Formats: sequence, structure tokens, C-alpha cells
Amino acid sequence: MCICEVVDEYAVGIGPTATCIPAENMNFITPALKAFVYFLIALVLVVAVGCFGWIYWYRNNLLVQVAQPNCLGLIILGCIVSTTTIIPMGYETEYRDSPDIIGADVACMAVPWLWGLGFTICFSSLFAKVWRVKQLFKAAAQFRRVKVDNKSIVVVMGSMLLVESVILIAFQAVSPQIWEREVLDDIDGYAIESEGGCTSENGWWFWLALILFHVVSLFYAMVLCFQTKNIPSDFAESSHIFLAVMFLFQIMILAVPVSVMVMDDPVVLYFVRAFAVFLQNFSVLCIMFGPKMYRIHTGEDTNATVKASIQSTRPKNSVSGVSSSGDFKGSVRRFSIDSNKESSAKYKSSSIVSPTSDSSDMEKAKEDSSKASSKVSRITTTIKQETQRLENVLKHRREKILLIHNN
Repeated sequence: MCICEVVDEYAVGIGPTATCIPAENMNFITPALKAFVYFLIALVLVVAVGCFGWIYWYRNNLLVQVAQPNCLGLIILGCIVSTTTIIPMGYETEYRDSPDIIGADVACMAVPWLWGLGFTICFSSLFAKVWRVKQLFKAAAQFRRVKVDNKSIVVVMGSMLLVESVILIAFQAVSPQIWEREVLDDIDGYAIESEGGCTSENGWWFWLALILFHVVSLFYAMVLCFQTKNIPSDFAESSHIFLAVMFLFQIMILAVPVSVMVMDDPVVLYFVRAFAVFLQNFSVLCIMFGPKMYRIHTGEDTNATVKASIQSTRPKNSVSGVSSSGDFKGSVRRFSIDSNKESSAKYKSSSIVSPTSDSSDMEKAKEDSSKASSKVSRITTTIKQETQRLENVLKHRREKILLIHNN
């Protein structure tokens, strides 16, 4: 019998062929790295729960109401689901004959499901917020009545979740990921170094589909943010959403190629993927809730600020180049005065007749003056009616804008 003196070695073989070989290095994730990653998970969860509590506490604040609390809650939920992706990322086992191999296989497919659904819930909420406000302001600009209720928002979010679910279901059914361990080095057939990971024969096609869908969605969201850049931020939050989407886009663009480059090192790959997921969710929470919390906790009268933003949405240009109803009234008054002056001058000029003029010329001049005055009166009446109509249109538009936070 062979007795190995080195602690990290064990005996193999019997008789003259017995020998000591190093214990297999399975390249498991170090406990210190896992502890650090779990700290990041806890940090996101604490911030998310704090944001939930903050929304509930300030639910009657006009700034929170305008920001659509339902969408804010879904953003938090999406970040929580996406962050839990990190937990199955760190699940490891030995070979296929291990007793916990089923758990390892489940963890392998839990990663794309949690990451995909979490991202879609969070992003679709961001997308629905800016899309909803764009529809309302677009209708107001065209003087149309439109109602964008929660059902419309659910349709938008449901469509994105449907596409994501179809890709994930196909992934699960066609070529699911399973746990495999590859031997890197051996001595006489005895493995001395190996590494494990999730593999799939055609899985990269589905990963590519998920990433492309996310990239296209992020790009379109940035276009919507650009289109709503002139809407006050108290309504659309377009600047905050644009910043959050840009962070998501940049992190994804950087994380994908870096993950491919370090794919041969499971420990480094785990850190890169886990840290990328943490950055995505933590940055979204900070960007979407940080400014709102700061404004309220610094004592700003957010109710008055939002109301002022509502008033600032009054259009600067209106029909026929008239800037506002007040300017329009001024134009009416100036037009009436000028017209009356012109009529008076015409009447005076027509009233000056020579002593030799007969009575028929005098009567004709009086008749022309009467017609001119009647014409001016009709024009003045028409302009006043148009002024009233314009004021009604502007009033209706302001009412539509004021109802944004109630829809």
C-alpha cells in the first residue's frame, strides 16, 4: 500500500504501480469572491426594498404620482429578479455522476430565465413610462382627445415579455444548458485539474437572440427619449430614463465581449458576469430614484414645482402665427382701431365735396361710409369669435396636460 506524505496528494493503484498524484484542482470559485458577490446582491436588495418603502411613504406626493408609481414598482421588481441571476451563476458541482447534478442543470437554465425576464420587466417599465407620455403630448399637440390607460401600458409590457418568453422557451426546449466538467490535465488517466461550466450545443444562438432583442429595444428607447427631450422632466423623466438606458446599453456592450474573452477562466467569467448584472440594476435604481429622493428630502416643494411644470407646457405658438390669446386680443384691438381710422378717413374724404356737388353725390358718400362701417363691424365680430374659439382650444389643451398624472 502506498502512503502519501504530501497532504494534497492521494494514492492510486496497487502493488508496484501504486503512486501518489496531486488532488484534482476543480477550479471552484473562491469563498472570498462569492462573499463579495453576495454582498453586492444584498446591497441591491436593500436599496430596492428602500425604494419600495419610499414610494409608499410619499405616495401622495405629486412628484411621485406624476412619475407613475406602478411603473416605478415594476422597475424595482425587475431589478430584484435580474439581480437574483447572480445566485445560480455561482452554483457548482463535480461531474455528471454527482448527486446534485440536477440542481446544477436547473441553475444553468435559471440564469437566462432570471436575467431575461428581470431585464424585460425593468426595461419595459422604463419604456412604457416614456412611451405613455409621448402619446399624451402627441395627442395634445394635435388637439385630439386620447386616453392612455394602464391597459395600454400592460399591452406594451406584455408584448415585450411575450417576445422574451418565446426566445427563452425555445432555448429551454431545443438546446438547454447543462453542467459539464472538462479535464484539463491528468496523470495516467487520473484527472489532476478540471473546470466546470454550463454548456449547450446550440445555446449561443439563443444567447445571441436575447442580446440582440435587448440591444434593439434599448436603442429604440433612446430614440423615444430624444423625441420627448423637450417635455418637462417632471412628466417624462426623459433625461433620467435616457441616462439609465445608456448605462444598460454600455454595460451590455462591454460585458458581452469581455465575457467571451475570459470564457476559459470560470472564476473570472463569474466575476465579470456577476458584476455586470449588479451594475445594471444598481445604476437603474440610483438614477431613477436618487434625484426624486434628493428633491423631496432637501425640502423642495415638489407639488408646486410640478404644477409650475404643467403651466410651462402652454404652447408658445398657435394658429396663424399668433403667440397667445392675449397677443391675439391685442391684434384684434389694433386691427379694429386701424380699421375704424381708415373708415373715418374715408368718410371724411368722401364727405368733402365742392359747393357745386349735387345732393346725389352726398348721398352716395354717406352710403359708402355706412357700408364700410358695416364691413368693419362684421370683421371685428368674426375676429372676436375666432378669439373665443382659440381660447377654448387652449383651455382644453391645458386641461389635457393637467390630467396626465391622473391617468
